[in-house]
Amino acid sequence: EHKSFCTLSECLRHDPAAIAAHLDCVLDKIKETLVPDLKKIHFVSDGPSTQYRNKTMFYLFSRHISERQKVEECTWNYCEAGHGKGAPDGVGGCLKRSADAFVARGIDIPNFYKLVTLLKDTTQIEILTVSEEDITKIDLILPDTEEFVTFKGTMKIHQITWSKRSPSLQARRLSCTTCKPEASCGHFGIGSIDVSSLNPPKKNSTYKQKKNSLLSCVF
Repeated sequence: EHKSFCTLSECLRHDPAAIAAHLDCVLDKIKETLVPDLKKIHFVSDGPSTQYRNKTMFYLFSRHISERQKVEECTWNYCEAGHGKGAPDGVGGCLKRSADAFVARGIDIPNFYKLVTLLKDTTQIEILTVSEEDITKIDLILPDTEEFVTFKGTMKIHQITWSKRSPSLQARRLSCTTCKPEASCGHFGIGSIDVSSLNPPKKNSTYKQKKNSLLSCVF
């Protein structure tokens, strides 16, 4: 048995904060309806450095996604370009064809909300929406960018692992199913990434300045 999800948003951002907001939406739904006692999460994606494989995403993976979902272990597995995206691309392609079919039958889709309603009414894919505010909330929990230190060898990483038993992420050049997530992998390990010292901004004047700056950019 399987379940397909698709997140839609009027916001066209594809950066780590936006990705985290979309993942929150899906994972919250999974815990609510399918796996209430979720303990482990395995992500599979390609590895663009502007989206999934970068220091900001590493932080959100270990300090936001894992903590929000209260899981014990997480892995993120990066496929080579053009590989590993068959299932999600299939979901997206199905919905695009559905939208084309609506238009071909003379059904107007004047806005985002009409599209969402039509897809929810005519497909078995779970349609979820992400607002710009959801993404902005993720922006506000990120530490200042100067606090991040780039991991040397980021583009060699094909798996990062997190465990609540360790404050560090383990970086591996290939996915390993033998070593525990918190362990230094003797097969493919290339180092560890410590994000435990990075703290989100506090709700003080600096926080308010950051929020006001973000909102002025958004609106």
